[in-house]
Amino acid sequence: EVTIGRSDLCRSLGGVTVDSDECIDLVKLVARKARSRGLHVTMGGSVSTHTIKRLQNDKQLLDLLDFVETRKVVVHKSHICAVDILRRVFDIEKYLINFRLRQMDHLAYEMRNRLSDIEDRK
Repeated sequence: EVTIGRSDLCRSLGGVTVDSDECIDLVKLVARKARSRGLHVTMGGSVSTHTIKRLQNDKQLLDLLDFVETRKVVVHKSHICAVDILRRVFDIEKYLINFRLRQMDHLAYEMRNRLSDIEDRK
């Protein structure tokens, strides 16, 4: 599998935007090469409503992809243009991030308690 991270790709191109023609042309080039080698293709990188509109209007791009990902959530291309998909995907991603933050808060609490226990033993 090949995952094309458009944000990183655009930074290396000198600041073009992830939904610009220049970036999308490179995504298509990489996707074609990956496909010719029998690899699945995932596109990520600052996925937004602009990205969804681009996919809705660019059948060639959509046909080259298997998945679109938002870092934490991977969506099959057959679902990416569904109504309200980004809101639902971002809700899932926010839930996952908040879950991890609660875990980290709990871990930090335990570590602070352990430090306090160690200090009390001096």
